[in-house]
Amino acid sequence: MTLTSRVFSSYDVTTFLLSFNPIFAGVSALIYLFSLMYINGTCLQCGKDCQTQDAFQFLESGLDAKHPNGILNFLIFLIVDTVLYFGLVFLIEYGVVKNLWFLLAMNWNKMDRKLDEDADVVIEKQKVESIQNIPGYVHNRTVLLVNDIGKKYNCKTTAVYNVSFQVGRGECFGLLGVNGAGKTTTFKMLTG
Repeated sequence: MTLTSRVFSSYDVTTFLLSFNPIFAGVSALIYLFSLMYINGTCLQCGKDCQTQDAFQFLESGLDAKHPNGILNFLIFLIVDTVLYFGLVFLIEYGVVKNLWFLLAMNWNKMDRKLDEDADVVIEKQKVESIQNIPGYVHNRTVLLVNDIGKKYNCKTTAVYNVSFQVGRGECFGLLGVNGAGKTTTFKMLTG
């Protein structure tokens, strides 16, 4: 008995989940409706009382109903599916989903930016800011001064973000970083 009830309950769960697909709900409702119409037609031909005189008994569903395969549940699911999927279409078409995604991405990027910077990077940024903050100061040793340079290809792809450095006279300068960190892009921005 437990095996039968377990199979029946898994059937109910599967039917419930599949009913969120409007095609499944509509086709199941039509199949149950036509099968009940066939049963009613057969009962009328043989003359037996099948307790199907009420024209709306096909709406009843559940174990205690006269016809446990009624279509009321499927009709309710069709209404729920209509509201649910039209709501999703309107949210997507009016850009609500895109705006929510953008806000989540912006918050995620802000969290990524709060990561600790390397000590050498912080020292170099402070050097650049200190040189820049002195009005009218011309440093004879500084040949190249770059402060907060950045490049964005599109709203999703940031190639270079907030890079600051200085190159002194006679220094050999290079950028270190993993593949795709923006080293070549930085030099292309500087050289044109």
